[in-house]
Amino acid sequence: MKGPIQLLIVLLLAAGSFSAQAQETIVYDFEDGLMPESFTLINRDMLVPNSPEDAGFADTAWMVIESGLLESFAALSLSWYVDDAGPADDWMILPKITVAEGSTLSWTAISTTSSGNFPDSYQVLINAGEPTFESFEANGAILLTVDPEESESPQMRDISLADYAGQDVHIAFRNITPSGDALLIDDITITEGILSSTPALAPDHFQLQVQPNPVQGQAIIQYTLEHSSPAQLIVRNINGQQVMQANLGQQGAGQQHVYWDTAGLAAGLYTITVQTAEAVGTIKAMVQP
Repeated sequence: MKGPIQLLIVLLLAAGSFSAQAQETIVYDFEDGLMPESFTLINRDMLVPNSPEDAGFADTAWMVIESGLLESFAALSLSWYVDDAGPADDWMILPKITVAEGSTLSWTAISTTSSGNFPDSYQVLINAGEPTFESFEANGAILLTVDPEESESPQMRDISLADYAGQDVHIAFRNITPSGDALLIDDITITEGILSSTPALAPDHFQLQVQPNPVQGQAIIQYTLEHSSPAQLIVRNINGQQVMQANLGQQGAGQQHVYWDTAGLAAGLYTITVQTAEAVGTIKAMVQP
């Protein structure tokens, strides 16, 4: 559960040559304390957490916390809401991978309920389409439903992905608990996969700019697309919490811009990500009061 890096990629090289499609072992262990920027988080239920201390979860589906139960950092999704409203509907979607013949998916999970009376339930899904709940519901499949997850000890689970060999897919973890406490997911591992989503690139890949920067009230996010592509904009705070997500639809090649309203955001450093079918670009911006 503890590891030196958040994303470990073991490249298999032969005869000194580099293959852009090398098989990899991909590990997300969250040990840097941040949610990976390549993840897509969807808070579909938009319910209000029961405890005021958990107010931050009202704006995001999953957060990375330091867990005493797992003795490590892990991704957590709440399912205890005001007036026991529910069910939870929180999505954590991994970047797209190409599945190899021997690929397997494994992870560690535990329900956090201290009494054992309010365990969490979740689904693991797969989809060859877009990282949206609409695409998963229309075209995806449920690999596993855990109803409920154990609360006494962490559970290590694994699934063969052999049925999807050769396909480019997204994998998602979806909290579906009717009325619970919280769910922890850690050490998500895909063996013998190929990371087909492009790693985060330097801002100049998209000529990505924020003007003005620092930001007071409103800014313009500018970027340039080399080819026509669907685009998505994600803004996260310094804790890795997603504070804005906009599916921008199909955009043409050339310069694009989005207006960013920072009203209501706390002062501090934010990471802005522009993601297309071909690449991911990031830039940081300082929000001032």
